[in-house]
Amino acid sequence: MDGCWSATAGNFAGHPRLGKAVNEMRSGRAVATLGTIAAATCPLSLPAVTSAASGSFTQRANQACAAAGAKAQRQPPARTLKQANADLAIVHSLITKLKMITPPTTKAKQYKLFVAETQAGLTSARRALIDARRKDKAAVLRDLKQVTAAGKASNRSATALGLRACAKTYTANGK
Repeated sequence: MDGCWSATAGNFAGHPRLGKAVNEMRSGRAVATLGTIAAATCPLSLPAVTSAASGSFTQRANQACAAAGAKAQRQPPARTLKQANADLAIVHSLITKLKMITPPTTKAKQYKLFVAETQAGLTSARRALIDARRKDKAAVLRDLKQVTAAGKASNRSATALGLRACAKTYTANGK
């Protein structure tokens, strides 16, 4: 599937598309997207950890994404707001870790874009949950389109940076 989400669709708060999108956010692109959403609610200003070598940067970012993806895979498919919020917390944590990694100068602009796209997806996902609580289906669908667009953009940036684990699709299966 092209895009961020590939998990089994559930009937999430009466919104089948929201359940699918939240579960799909657990993919690498989506994990990054979810991280962005979580960071939007709890913005953090953390000092950057400098990484001199490009290989070190790539390795650290891939490790952060792989760890978040593994955690997301252990989650059951989100069918409640509480489960969805747990997923967003995983992404928030990922974004926090990504912000602590300083890329080489040659990759700084693209990496900043990748993190911003991930954050945009997280912000849209949080908005979708708020709209789901209000039972505003039209707004939820609009928000989910933004989540998907941000996830695709984040994936393109991750791929361009060589961050394979950040572009990988992780499927929630509860194991």
